[in-house]
Amino acid sequence: MKRLLLVLVASLAAASCDAAHAHVRAIVHGHDSAAKAAKGHVAAFFQHGAETVDLAGKWQLTMDTPHGVAKGPLEMTQEGGKLAGSWVSDQVGTLKFTGSVEGKAVSFSMNVPNGQGSFGFKGTLDGKKMAGTTEMGGQWSATR
Repeated sequence: MKRLLLVLVASLAAASCDAAHAHVRAIVHGHDSAAKAAKGHVAAFFQHGAETVDLAGKWQLTMDTPHGVAKGPLEMTQEGGKLAGSWVSDQVGTLKFTGSVEGKAVSFSMNVPNGQGSFGFKGTLDGKKMAGTTEMGGQWSATR
């Protein structure tokens, strides 16, 4: 039973179908070196999965801009590692954004009004707070 479970999880953890088949064959046929590699992939799969965070919901975003500090509510949705949403500020109105999260690393890009481009944010999640830097050279933070 333990071997069957390892085969199933190794298949899920493998990066491709070919790698999954190789892991399954190694475990079933008892090839130690390949079986050890499969076990490593399984461990990495569970470690990565444990770091998945849920950023969906309402946040309060504060950021430095060339015109001073801007604040407002940030509404975020999340599908897997993909982020989307909008931020509302008295200074600039509503800005849409898209981005991603991998582990605790967060990045997103807001669209500037009137199709004038976009600007990016990079940061990390720490509990109920995200913080980092913007492409404009300022700092940003968001709290739940």
